[in-house]
Amino acid sequence: MPDGEWVVKCLVKIITFAQKTGVHVFLVAHPTKMPKVADGSNYTVPNLYSISGSAHFFNMTQNGFTIFRNMVTGMTEVHFQKIKWEHLGKTGIGIYGYHEPNARFVEPGDDPNVNWLHINKPKNEEYKSAIRPSDLFEDEESPF
Repeated sequence: MPDGEWVVKCLVKIITFAQKTGVHVFLVAHPTKMPKVADGSNYTVPNLYSISGSAHFFNMTQNGFTIFRNMVTGMTEVHFQKIKWEHLGKTGIGIYGYHEPNARFVEPGDDPNVNWLHINKPKNEEYKSAIRPSDLFEDEESPF
């Protein structure tokens, strides 16, 4: 079986599995060796056609992106190259810096030491008045 047919067969199985089970699947693939740009200072940005074996990785994906480390700027670029349904996002580029001490990617200008888990935490009064899952059921029928 030619590589292209095998890739299509596998992708159809993955898509069918995701649709039947209602899960989101991330297929991680490494691109072919990327050529350097003319001046040799950096590599070209990979795209969904850069995955070895088949153009079907672009054709059959619903949302596709590549991650590129720009050696000139030192930034990490996320290139959103295909978004099938426009209400789920749009194509474009996100640029992030890597902060080694806490191993986080941060947007330029953001404080990398902010504890992002607590940024939107409600204040005590809001927390007390929040509806809890147990408030939605009578005691005998609560699943919690």
